[in-house]
Amino acid sequence: MAMFAGLALWASPTQFDDQGLKFRISFPDGFEPADAPPNAIFSYAETDAPGRALAVTVERMRIALPQRKPKPNKNAVYAGSGMPASSTSQEEMTWRDFQIPVLRTETNVEGRSFVLLQAQIPLSPEAITVGVGGLKQREPDIRRVLEEVVGSTEGRASWLTEKEQDEEHRREQNKLAWTWFGLLVIPVVLLALYKYSTR
Repeated sequence: MAMFAGLALWASPTQFDDQGLKFRISFPDGFEPADAPPNAIFSYAETDAPGRALAVTVERMRIALPQRKPKPNKNAVYAGSGMPASSTSQEEMTWRDFQIPVLRTETNVEGRSFVLLQAQIPLSPEAITVGVGGLKQREPDIRRVLEEVVGSTEGRASWLTEKEQDEEHRREQNKLAWTWFGLLVIPVVLLALYKYSTR
């Protein structure tokens, strides 16, 4: 079934192929398409856990994610106007050859604790966020589903691997060496031309 003006296609019941952002992502068995919240590309939800189902959303970040090492930090507590108090912290997880940032948010609503994990995947041309949320008591399942969904994500990364960074550093060093060589040689050549022209 085509979606979003032909940009996104369901490659299978549990696989989503976004032609516009050029990535593919898969979901575990037992999940099916659900109503997507604002700003989400799409959403999936469990079908066999009424009252305690997990939900998965994928959102556009609309930027290329800067490459820097995630820094786990302490919990930060905040509360917006009319919103329940929440605490958030940053973790990291592995996607391909990269350590990517994961935000963990815990919120209490009407006496029930919910956890949302959001992994930021540095795709090119723009990053996406994969979020998995549900009751706190199901956090092990939330983490398992996040690992599975993030691990299935295919697409071109905007980040460089360590090997690619080393190669880029060598290219920059070579470029710098040739620049200094030029700065040293050009005056010598000009002086020789000057002496030749004054004979």
